[in-house]
Amino acid sequence: MVDITKKKKKKRPKQWYQRRVVITAGASGLVLTAIYYIVDIKQLRKPTVLLQWMGMNALIGYALAACDIFPAVIQGFYWRSPENNLVDASEALIQNILHSEKWGTLAFVIIEILFWGLLAGFLHKKGIYIKL
Repeated sequence: MVDITKKKKKKRPKQWYQRRVVITAGASGLVLTAIYYIVDIKQLRKPTVLLQWMGMNALIGYALAACDIFPAVIQGFYWRSPENNLVDASEALIQNILHSEKWGTLAFVIIEILFWGLLAGFLHKKGIYIKL
């Protein structure tokens, strides 16, 4: 006889360990402190100009990048099958160059952030600002 009243709960991995939260919050605080020291105390604006440009056009960066509108449009262009699109191919290329899926994905994300920063800088140089 099978007891159907007791169901086994599937154990899911915990995503929010206290250690993980403390480490990431501490790292964020250190990065923010370093940026504050460089920009406000030492008055060095050049290393953070990319962040300034991204902040001036934050709406377009959010709408196109964070909401995956731009990658979805780029993925619409593919060769023979949807899996052979430009985004997936470039990520796979970087992963093959670095011989690691994790490091390749990290490098791809950093390149993507630099792309959006440079696009925001181009828009800044042209005087184009998207506002609500």
